[in-house]
This record gives sequence, C-alpha cells and structure tokens, in this order.
Amino acid sequence: MSAPMEPRPAADLVQDALAAADVEFRKLFGPPAEWSEAVLREYRLDQHIARQRATNWGEAA
Repeated sequence: MSAPMEPRPAADLVQDALAAADVEFRKLFGPPAEWSEAVLREYRLDQHIARQRATNWGEAA
C-alpha cells in the first residue's frame, strides 16, 4: 500500500503556472527586452491570472 500523497504547496503550483506563462510569452514575443508596453501589460495580466488559477482564484489550493 502506498503512502497518501500530500497536496503540493500553493507556492509550487504558483511557480509552475508563472513559469509556463513566461515560456509561452517568450515563444510568441521573444526576449522581454524587445516587448512593447502593450505586451508587457498583457504579460503582467497573464501572470496575475496564472497566479489566481494556481491558487483556486485566491483560495487555498
């Protein structure tokens, strides 16, 4: 019988979500130094949404 798995800490989930969003933006728009203000705004919004989703919209995951 295997030991029960503990849920992953919310910080780990958030970090994974933010990293995934970052990778997608870099694929689409290249390095951050080349991003326009509009892309930076969308990036920040996307990071915020990824953080919220990873923590069940702000509640404990």
